[in-house]
Amino acid sequence: MRGDSRGSPLPVEPETPGAVLERSPLKILSLATVYPNEAEPTLGVFIRWRLQKIAERCQLRAIAPRPLISYGRIRSFHWKAIIGAPRSRGWEQDGLIKLVRPRWLYFPGGGVLNSVCLFLRTLPIAWLARRQFRFDLVDAHFGHPEGVAACFLALLLGCPFVVTLRGNEMENSLHLFRRIAISWALRRSLIVIAVARNLRDLAVDLGVPADRVRVIPNGINREIFRLMDYVTCRKQHQIPDDSLLIISPGALISRKGHDRVIAAIPSLLRLGIKAQLWIVGGSGGETAFESRLYALPKTLGIEEHVRFFGPVKPEVMAQLMCAANLVCLATSREGWPNVINEALACGTPVVATETGGIKDMIPDERYGLVVPIGDSEALQRSLVSALGTHWDRQAISEWGRSRSWDDVADEVVRECRAALERQMRR
Repeated sequence: MRGDSRGSPLPVEPETPGAVLERSPLKILSLATVYPNEAEPTLGVFIRWRLQKIAERCQLRAIAPRPLISYGRIRSFHWKAIIGAPRSRGWEQDGLIKLVRPRWLYFPGGGVLNSVCLFLRTLPIAWLARRQFRFDLVDAHFGHPEGVAACFLALLLGCPFVVTLRGNEMENSLHLFRRIAISWALRRSLIVIAVARNLRDLAVDLGVPADRVRVIPNGINREIFRLMDYVTCRKQHQIPDDSLLIISPGALISRKGHDRVIAAIPSLLRLGIKAQLWIVGGSGGETAFESRLYALPKTLGIEEHVRFFGPVKPEVMAQLMCAANLVCLATSREGWPNVINEALACGTPVVATETGGIKDMIPDERYGLVVPIGDSEALQRSLVSALGTHWDRQAISEWGRSRSWDDVADEVVRECRAALERQMRR
């Protein structure tokens, strides 16, 4: 009804909760046990990049617990080596994110117990943060232990939560009690974000309604991973002109398949292919496997053709990828392995195993080759074929750079905001 001629004010329509939410920035509390730190600067860098971009669009704080005990060093029998993380310094600033790194105790093979330990350790922090920083939701990375812990936190704090499935859920879902716990948590989440379609299918299989699952693949940092001059990068890292360089990226753990790539090198050499293999990645805590991996080149008589490069910063990784003839990821389990998108963004073709979202990342043979998991003969054939192919590195780079972390952040924020609005209308 409009005002009368005497100038009475027009009635003001009450704002809907959704309109208020649309106008104000979201406040998010993120929970991630996989996050870069001083000792492991490349750990979970993909989570950090996503959160930094979300922090450009929202108010964001993060809890990034670090293990109290480093079980990979347990054989040292020295407490300074065994204690995995320094005492928390309280809240610190990491780029745009306000972050805290509490120490927490987890147990190898502890299953659901680890989710309970994570919940109990983070509860007082989240409780105080809730009083000072009235966050709209808890954002958990991985279904276990973070997703289950986030569900407990949300129930006690009276706020919704979202979970991003990233790949380890495939393994965890094979264990009965972990599967039950993950299913219980995901069914109570506001939405579930899956980085690949196989993880979306898993969420639905665990009882999440399909309309509450969103597939939002990872992106890349376009400023770092880009096409650079092949010759210049090879000179920078002293790579001989006649060597064909293969990079096998990832932590030195069994599922990354470095041993399978090493085992393929002798067949390449017998064919007269001057292959060099550089394994780029740091320790993953599997000390017995690492020892066997370091010994394998000598056992096969190819120690001059294999180099363990160690962990590197993203900027150096980009240079190595631009200098390489091929990146090979012979992994046995992944969600959306960022290293493939990063290699493609650098214009480097990829040979990878068919797991997680890899088929979506390498949709045809213009960008690389996909082989069955565990098929050593197919891996060898694909390496020979890829090293003998003339690749259009410009086209590969354009495909790899087609999705950035800005795209990811836009989609995540949009989906979270829409889900909160739907909840308010109910």
